[in-house]
Amino acid sequence: RHVGGVTANHLAWAALLGLRVGVVGWRCADADGEWLSAGMARLGIDVSPLAPRDDVPAVSEIFVGPGGERAIYQRRGALGHLCAADVRAHWKEALASAAIVTSEVSQIQLDAVQEAFSIARGGGAGRTTFLDFDIPPSQAVDLAKLGTRDQIEALLRATTVLKLTLEAAAEWSGVSDAVGAAKALFKRYRPHGMKWVAITLG
Repeated sequence: RHVGGVTANHLAWAALLGLRVGVVGWRCADADGEWLSAGMARLGIDVSPLAPRDDVPAVSEIFVGPGGERAIYQRRGALGHLCAADVRAHWKEALASAAIVTSEVSQIQLDAVQEAFSIARGGGAGRTTFLDFDIPPSQAVDLAKLGTRDQIEALLRATTVLKLTLEAAAEWSGVSDAVGAAKALFKRYRPHGMKWVAITLG
């Protein structure tokens, strides 16, 4: 059992680099929720901004085959209920004061991520938003029901640093190779303030 996931990994790496790091979201009171909170705290992540919720936390089971192929089964739990109104009600001050805000396209509803980025970008010049586009857009919209393609477009226009899987980058840009997809996405979103595009094979 390991504490991790798209955003938790970002926060843990930043904490290891000596940055002051905190997490916003729900804190669930069951055994998994307490284990996750304690694990993030051990990694140097401030968990005090977490708001209590009577629900189960997001937990994933990951199975790896002999050749390295992965199957990931996710229980979104409380994350699946996080919305823009929750972000405004519980974490507006924390997000407005952050130099960098990181989130994902994986489990969280797109309107909640949009609201977090909007608050961060409204906090002043130089605020950075980091988006990990972890699943293909079609999966985010059609299968996971995280939001709409229009919401993805608006979110990307509010992103400073974009990291995508190659599959997500190829689908959104229409370009199959990594370098070409990165260039196409950077050209498209640079006028809106994007400064970096990174593509991974993961």
